[in-house]
Amino acid sequence: MKSKVIITGLTGMLNDYIFNEFKKKYKVFFFHHRNIKSKKKFIYIKYSDKKKIREYIEKINPDCLIHAAGITNVDVCENNKKKNFEVNFKITKKLVDECKRKNFFMIYISTDHLFDGKNISGYSEKSRPNPVNQYAKCKVLSEKYIRANLDNYLIIRTNFFGKGNKFKNSFSDKIIDKLKKRKEIFLFDDVFFNPISMNVLSKVILQLYKNKKTGIFNIATDQRISKYEFGKKIAKYKKYCVNLIKKNSIENVKITKRPKNMFLINKKIKKIVKFNSKIENNLRYI
Repeated sequence: MKSKVIITGLTGMLNDYIFNEFKKKYKVFFFHHRNIKSKKKFIYIKYSDKKKIREYIEKINPDCLIHAAGITNVDVCENNKKKNFEVNFKITKKLVDECKRKNFFMIYISTDHLFDGKNISGYSEKSRPNPVNQYAKCKVLSEKYIRANLDNYLIIRTNFFGKGNKFKNSFSDKIIDKLKKRKEIFLFDDVFFNPISMNVLSKVILQLYKNKKTGIFNIATDQRISKYEFGKKIAKYKKYCVNLIKKNSIENVKITKRPKNMFLINKKIKKIVKFNSKIENNLRYI
């Protein structure tokens, strides 16, 4: 009999990739908070209903729960602090409590927004979080609660790109769409990150779980790159006009405060899992 895995969130882009990897070896169940039309089978569940969560977890009796659901729009989180806290922390807390009660594994998809961005040399798994917005604050709270209550867990810090789904376009999708239409796109040349393709990321997560690794892992590519340079790389790879990519500064835009440097040091994960860590190799999946 196949081991069972629950994934929270049906419409998230990354969840499509995680599902495709895990379904090869595990029986996968989705939890989702809205009753929508989908080819994938899922359990419609209100995360506020702790009784129902427990009921379905008892029925499925999973070996692992992958918590990837949540509000990822930083501006929405900032403008609705209560909703952000309810969704991005309280739901995590409920799921962690169930993992603890039933003693099964948790994989938590975190973020690269956890720090203030002042350290240009980047952040390791041991770096102390210092969030600058509400979204990141709830991610930090969730990480702390997981670490305080569970032994068997993976916290995945990352930033990803690739082909999105019918529910949401990825950052790279938006760039490609504008390039196709020969429209200029303005990208920050003073915001740095090292994103990884969802295709590669999901494979690394599976390997960590199969190898029974625990703890925090930065899963990212090697190069610290600005969003502007990332856009140029996409244009070159897809053979679109590079001159359509224009420079902008985050200082010129009125948006929720974000860290300027989100570079995640990936030395730890590279010692454990072999993967395509060069950003150029990851572009093949856009």
